[in-house]
Amino acid sequence: MDVVTGVEVRPVRANELRLLATDEVHFGLLRNRLNRRDAGHGELLAAWIGDVAVGHIFIWTDVAEEPEIRDNLAGVPLVMNLWVRDQFRHRGIGTELVRSAEKWLQEHGHRRVALGVSPHNKEAVRLYLRLLYDPWRYGDIKTEYEEFHDDGTSAGRVFEVCAVYVKELPGADGESERLSPVRDRAPIQTILTADPEPSSS
Repeated sequence: MDVVTGVEVRPVRANELRLLATDEVHFGLLRNRLNRRDAGHGELLAAWIGDVAVGHIFIWTDVAEEPEIRDNLAGVPLVMNLWVRDQFRHRGIGTELVRSAEKWLQEHGHRRVALGVSPHNKEAVRLYLRLLYDPWRYGDIKTEYEEFHDDGTSAGRVFEVCAVYVKELPGADGESERLSPVRDRAPIQTILTADPEPSSS
């Protein structure tokens, strides 16, 4: 499909959550992220084509919940909750959201960013590799995600395994530094076809 033009990415306003959410669970997630933003712990960005909300991404600047990330990427913000409406996928909107999140982080003085993704989600992994995210050297980690009530409070947690990717962001001089704990970059196809290492119980 062709890349769409005229996409605007900007912070979400409270009265726009219903325009983004597909159901009550989705609305609860967005309400939680907006609450975190209002508490000074990140930013929720949405992509718009005219008055149609077509995607979102959350920038998490709070302390990471996972001990492995706290230990090895202390103070590094995370991007998460990347979502694009079904009929607008494969048209460059996910790329635009990630790049907008990176720009926001640069403007706020950050030099690195990390993210977690299921190693089985080959489509997402391909996107992040194309955007020059590197697998970190510590392997997959056990993590969990929350589901939410429509008021943004927790409705429970679901455990999953995630692969972690890291990217250095350019500073004011346009140069990036090799600061993060990443492994040497393998060819994209090698990473995509490799079987994830089984997690220990």
